Amino acid sequence: MAPTNPRQCPRSCVLPIVFVPGIMGSRLKVTSSNKIVWDPPSTSPNKAERSRASDPKLDDEDIRRFGYTGGPGPHTESAARHRLARMEDIRSVKHIASTAWNWGFSNAAERRNRMIGPPGKQFSSRFLSVHFGTRDDLEDRVVEHLVDEKLNRGWGGVAWGSYGGFLRWLEYNLPGIIPLPAECSDLTTEVWAHPYNWSDDNKNAAQKLAKTVTQAKTSTRQAWANSDKKILDPIIITHSMGGLVGRSYALSFGGDTNCHAIIHGAMPTYGAAAAYKRLKGGFEGVSSFILGRNAPQVTALLANMPGGLELLPNQFYGANWLKITDENGGTLKQLPSANPFDEIYRDIGNWWRLVKPELINPEGDKNAALNAYGSHLAVAQSFAGELGQSGFHSQTKMFYGDSKQHKSWHDVNWKVRDPRFTLPDNGDAPHRRSCEPG
Repeated sequence: MAPTNPRQCPRSCVLPIVFVPGIMGSRLKVTSSNKIVWDPPSTSPNKAERSRASDPKLDDEDIRRFGYTGGPGPHTESAARHRLARMEDIRSVKHIASTAWNWGFSNAAERRNRMIGPPGKQFSSRFLSVHFGTRDDLEDRVVEHLVDEKLNRGWGGVAWGSYGGFLRWLEYNLPGIIPLPAECSDLTTEVWAHPYNWSDDNKNAAQKLAKTVTQAKTSTRQAWANSDKKILDPIIITHSMGGLVGRSYALSFGGDTNCHAIIHGAMPTYGAAAAYKRLKGGFEGVSSFILGRNAPQVTALLANMPGGLELLPNQFYGANWLKITDENGGTLKQLPSANPFDEIYRDIGNWWRLVKPELINPEGDKNAALNAYGSHLAVAQSFAGELGQSGFHSQTKMFYGDSKQHKSWHDVNWKVRDPRFTLPDNGDAPHRRSCEPG
C-alpha cells in the first residue's frame, strides 16, 4: 500500500539574496562623462573582513598567489590571509586620502556642483547614475575567476568600505548559520547587490529593484539548471534608506509575490529625526569631513535631492518631535502638531525651519532653488503617503541596534542657554544665537 502521507527527502537548496544599501551607500558617477563623484571610504578599523582574509577557507588559487612566507617552505594559508588583509589595508588608506582631498576641502557650492550640476541647473534624476565598478575594484577582494560574476551581480556598485564585508559574509558564512527550511538538507546562497541613485526618488530605485530581483531569480535557475538543487524564492535584505526602496518595491512593483520575504535593518520606517539635525548642524564625527560639517555643506546636497528629503520624519512619524525648551527643561514650543512638511519643512520664516533658502544653491538663483526645493518636498511627501503605515511585504522582518554607545535621535531639542530668551507669540525668535541643537 502507498503511504497515506508521503514525505519527500530534503534536497540541497539555493537561495538568491538581494541586498539593498542605504543612502550614500552606492557609488555614483556623472552619467554624461562617467566621472565618479561619489565613492566613500570606510572609517571602520575592521578592514580585514572586507578582504578574502576573512573567508572561512581560502582556495588553492589564493594560497598560490598570496601565501608566500618570505623564506623556504611551502606557501601557507595563514601567510595568504595576512597578505590579503594588508593589501586591503593599503587600498583603504589610499582611498581615504583621495576622498578626503576631493571632499574634505570642498565648500558648499563645490559640493552641490559635483552632485547636482552647475548653479544654473536644478536636480535631474538623469544627472547621476550608478558606477558599477571595474575588475580593478574587486581585484583581490574576490577570487579571480569570480570577479566578472560579482560585477554582474552589482557588487562593484556598493560602497565597499561599508558593505563589502557584509556581502562576503552573506555568501560565505550565512549558509552555515541560519536554520534550514524543512525541505532543504543544505543551503547555498547566491548574493546580489542593488546599488541605486540615492539622490533620486526612492520609488525609481524600487522600480529598478524589480529588475534586479528578476535577474537574480533567472540567473540562479540557469546556473543550477543541470542539478537537482531546489531553487528557493529570493529574499531581500535592506539597510537604512534601502528599506524604503524595499517597501516601495513590495507595494508597487510586484515584490510581495516575486520574493519570499524582506528583512530590514535599521530602517527609518517613517523617517529619521537625525536627517533634520544634520541639515541644521552637519554630520557627526570623522564622517562629517566628507558628508558635511555644517548646515551650508549638507543643505547644498540634501535639500536638492528628493531621496535625501525622503529620510525626514514624515506625516506618520508622530507629533511634537521638534522641541524648544528653556534652561530648566521646560517646553516652550513643540512641533509638529500634525504634518511636518507644512509646519516645518515648507516654513522658511522661523528660525527652526529646515533650510535657509540662500543655502540651497549658494551660487545660483535663490527663487529657482526654493521652487525646486518645494517640488522635492512634494515628491517626498507623496512617496511617504504611498507607503503609508501598511506598505510592507507580507513576510517582513526588522532588526535594529540597541547600543548605549550609538544612540539615535527620536526627538530633536533646541535648548535655550540664555535665560533672557523668550519666545514671542508668533513663534519667531529674536535672535538665533540663544539656542543650539540638543
